Amino acid sequence: MGADIHRQYLNDGLEFKQIFQLVPQLAPTYSQAEADFDSNPLIRFTQNHWEIPIIAILCYIALIYFGPKIMANREAFDLRPLLIAWNLFLSIFSLIGAIRYFIMVNG
Repeated sequence: MGADIHRQYLNDGLEFKQIFQLVPQLAPTYSQAEADFDSNPLIRFTQNHWEIPIIAILCYIALIYFGPKIMANREAFDLRPLLIAWNLFLSIFSLIGAIRYFIMVNG
């Protein structure tokens, strides 16, 4: 994990450094995929497509207004299995994050 491999530059010329590059003691807690992740394409995409969040907000506002009207005469969805799966996923993901944080802090 050499520093040259992980140099990433933003469009304005500022150098981006991962946390493990600033604090070398954290390097063992990163997977190879995390260490090699290049954020520049995503940064460029968000800079070039500023309209996406605006469209998402407009869709959300439309759903808030029209959603109850559309569902007024319909049977409610049974979302219990989906919510159980979501909560299980979120719990496992949070546990993994907590374990990684504990390892990072306590070495």
